[in-house]
Amino acid sequence: MTWGQSTVVFYNRMAYDAMALGRGDMRLGVALEARIEEARFAILSANTFFSGTTDLLIEPYVIRQIAGHTVAIVGLTDPFTRAKSYAADPIAGARAAVEGVRDRASIVILLSHAGAEADAQIAREVQGIDVIVSGGTAARPSPIQDPDTGTVLLHAEPSRAGYAGTMLGHGTFVVDAQGNVISWTWQRHIIGADIPEDPAMKQWQSGG
Repeated sequence: MTWGQSTVVFYNRMAYDAMALGRGDMRLGVALEARIEEARFAILSANTFFSGTTDLLIEPYVIRQIAGHTVAIVGLTDPFTRAKSYAADPIAGARAAVEGVRDRASIVILLSHAGAEADAQIAREVQGIDVIVSGGTAARPSPIQDPDTGTVLLHAEPSRAGYAGTMLGHGTFVVDAQGNVISWTWQRHIIGADIPEDPAMKQWQSGG
């Protein structure tokens, strides 16, 4: 109804750092450019290109200083082909992006809409990723960690029509001075009536 504008306003108020571009976002067409301009967070994709080229449509990653560490946040998109753009193999995109940030960041977080199977393959084959936050509909009931690379795979809550925002995943990662993950925990919180609404957000939703 708002061509994504209400979502961007909501995310701005929530102070997100970044999100991955998904195939469904491309349905916004020319409105997507306006949403990217309005966002105070990074919208990322390391495998989406202008049609007929290898020129990236948007930035593949962003570098942030978090808790005294240099963190690279990389975005991946599920494959698609449209008139003016396409998303290529996400596994190749992940490899290229991680190679690009390897010497610039001690922690790498991948925000992926590539799908559960692709994410598992990336965790298994692409060295240097600390955390993959997966999107899409095939949600995992709990996180897993690749035994060889040590990459942790978390999954965002899947959204369906009339159903979203009922769960919050809370991951805590303890890292050493070099940025190596030495321990981590994860909790799923159910957002129920016992959790009060944020007054400012409620006022905004009511049109105030």
